[in-house]
Amino acid sequence: MSVTVKSLLKLPSLANARVVAGAGGLDKIVSTVSVLETMDYQLVDEQALGNKAFTGGEIVITGFVNGAEDVEAQFNLIKNLSAIGEVGLIVYYVGIFVKKIDPEIIKLADDLDFPIISMPENQINLRYGEAINDIMGLIVRDQFSGEPMIVNLLESISKLSPRQQTVDTMMRLISNRLRASVVLTTESGRTLYEAAWPSELAGIHQQVEKFAEVEMGAEPLDFPGMDDASIYRREVHVSGTNYKLYIVNVGQEMSQINLQQAVEGVRIAIKLWGSSEGIGIASEIIDAILTDQPLKMRSLSSMFELDIASVDSMWIFTGCDLGPEDVRNVAAEANKFCSTVCTDVYKERIILFTDTIRKKADVDALRTNLSAVLPHGVKMCYYTGFRNTRDVRRAYLLNGENYDSALKILPGRDFFMRGDMEFAGKCREIVEKGNESVEGYLRVLRVIDETDSNDLIPTLCIYLLDTDRNVQKTADKLFVHKNTVKYRINTISDRLGFHAGSMPESMNLYIACGIRRLLL
Repeated sequence: MSVTVKSLLKLPSLANARVVAGAGGLDKIVSTVSVLETMDYQLVDEQALGNKAFTGGEIVITGFVNGAEDVEAQFNLIKNLSAIGEVGLIVYYVGIFVKKIDPEIIKLADDLDFPIISMPENQINLRYGEAINDIMGLIVRDQFSGEPMIVNLLESISKLSPRQQTVDTMMRLISNRLRASVVLTTESGRTLYEAAWPSELAGIHQQVEKFAEVEMGAEPLDFPGMDDASIYRREVHVSGTNYKLYIVNVGQEMSQINLQQAVEGVRIAIKLWGSSEGIGIASEIIDAILTDQPLKMRSLSSMFELDIASVDSMWIFTGCDLGPEDVRNVAAEANKFCSTVCTDVYKERIILFTDTIRKKADVDALRTNLSAVLPHGVKMCYYTGFRNTRDVRRAYLLNGENYDSALKILPGRDFFMRGDMEFAGKCREIVEKGNESVEGYLRVLRVIDETDSNDLIPTLCIYLLDTDRNVQKTADKLFVHKNTVKYRINTISDRLGFHAGSMPESMNLYIACGIRRLLL
């Protein structure tokens, strides 16, 4: 569970503090604490524009000592602190230096959802160090609580303004969390981003770049010029482009889990914010749903205001070379029928999530429209009625396990639903059990075709599996007269003792036909 501004109020050093403004921001995540006494708001503004000194996620401690009576300076300082991603302000010595927090400041903080916490008034004996120790202790304990680092990173960055949601900010958050310097380079070794820890190591990328041609495995190497320092290198792959992530830390060896989570954080950031279009958010949410990562899913969907809870249906499009243009076409058609749409290429397929489409006629119309805008030969699979994202994952796994079998059993189809995949799965499982199980189902087909030519069983398979028991369509597929089909179906029914296709008597007959096609 992440440390929030609200959770700080339970600490012993802040037990008697009170929130005087910005209560709407109490759920912001705190990554560290800093002290700021300068009232030079222009300096803070310059840092904000350059994004150099402030990492975001900080709770700032001040006494406004150097500008106790300068309300304009306090106003501009708070505005700029909020702009660079700081999460709140703890004000000491109210009633001593600052006589009171001005109403203009309170209104600004409320408008910005920027919490201002006032320490007990008129107490000169309070010490910054007590709060700093308490806050950092809570942050460190939280980091060892077992929650994946990537979730904390995504939650932290989601609280920032869109201007602050960048690859650079993610790098700084990772550096802050790991207490290590982080450098991202191209595959050839040119530095793209640097986040130094501590800040006086700014420029460390120049030393890091010297490792571009050095052979490095999973284990760290000694980093020159610093006592007990190590450097790690990991590959980051994003949409066909390779990057190198270097992490330099001092002291204790870094865990493989934290290294993997750092790579994941950078990969997501590059995909989301590495270009002005922010391409990739849909595929990341799709991945979080289909790989059962609910915390990551909630963080991403909250960041991009996508109502995941409303997802009721999933379409899977397979075949051809599906790309971004096809994704845009799918989204455009789905938006005509749905208010929630999330779609992207995922593992060479297009996945589309939507909310409920209540009328079957609308589902049929969307299917027709999608067929018109997608390349010829694309197969569609449609699943609906999800109660939660676990149902979505089960449907995706069902599709993956049985798609190839469904193509063999229902070769003429370009549209499949859950029942088709479940039927294909049952036939596949029977085949996988072995000959004895298969023979138990195929016995009924031998009763049908024990004396005649080989026409009856192929006719039955087409009649049941391909044409939904339509005599004329069956005749068209076989290039025979419909009376011929009627004769064959009547012959089959006589030998079975019930009409071929009537349910539930024909349930095993359907399975037998499906098994036969799998074995051909």
